[in-house]
Amino acid sequence: MKFSVRYDSLGALRANAPVYWEDQQIGQIEKVVSTDAGDFLVEVAVDPQHKMYASENSRFFILDDPEDPYAKALIIKQSQAGGALLTAGSIVEGEQRQGIIGNLMTSLKESGNDAAGRFEQAMERWKGRWPSRRRALTDNWKKLLTSWENLSKISASALRTMRPMPK
Repeated sequence: MKFSVRYDSLGALRANAPVYWEDQQIGQIEKVVSTDAGDFLVEVAVDPQHKMYASENSRFFILDDPEDPYAKALIIKQSQAGGALLTAGSIVEGEQRQGIIGNLMTSLKESGNDAAGRFEQAMERWKGRWPSRRRALTDNWKKLLTSWENLSKISASALRTMRPMPK
């Protein structure tokens, strides 16, 4: 069965790329066409025995190819079970779904100013507290070294005064 998926952008998706449903290859991209409207139509061929995965409840994503980390693939996901099957020649809207890095970058951009401001405030508070904490750490370290030296002296003295046990 053949149908098309419309996308605003394709990334690295190319003709002959695989089409997957739950890690199972069920077809391939036949052709990618740029339209006069500035978007792209991805012509998809799904094997006849797998046509039930292309329905009105399907979502179509461009993601990393599970078999080739350097390539993209069309991934079909079901938003819910069932739904009328797509007919030959149908045109459906594809969806953009970002990977982990893309999601992280978007989140950082959206909250960048707020996060930067909070980070600067935290750094100022930390700088203000550091001198007193540094003194306390230095004092505690000196006490620890003194205790260790005293323990070493006591241990050495005890070893010198110990007499071997008679056999």
